[in-house]
Amino acid sequence: MATFTINTEDKKSEKALKAILKVLEIDYQVQSLNKAESKPQPFNKKEKQLYESLKNTFHDIEKWKKGELEFKDARTLLDEL
Repeated sequence: MATFTINTEDKKSEKALKAILKVLEIDYQVQSLNKAESKPQPFNKKEKQLYESLKNTFHDIEKWKKGELEFKDARTLLDEL
C-alpha cells in the first residue's frame, strides 16, 4: 500500500482531487487542519461534467482491458487529422 499526502487550501482543487479519486475507485481520507470539519460541497455544473467525463473514460479503459472495446492506434488517429 502506498500513502500520498496532498496539501491544499483551495476548495476547488480539493473537490477535483476527490472526484478523480472517486472515479478511480481509490479510497482516501481527508484530514483537516481546522478544528471544524468542512462538509463536502455538491459539485457545480462544470465539476459534474468533468466527473462524468472521467468516469466514462475509465469505464472505456476497463472495457478495452477486457477486450470489449477497441481504440484506434495513434498513427491511425493522426492520419485522420
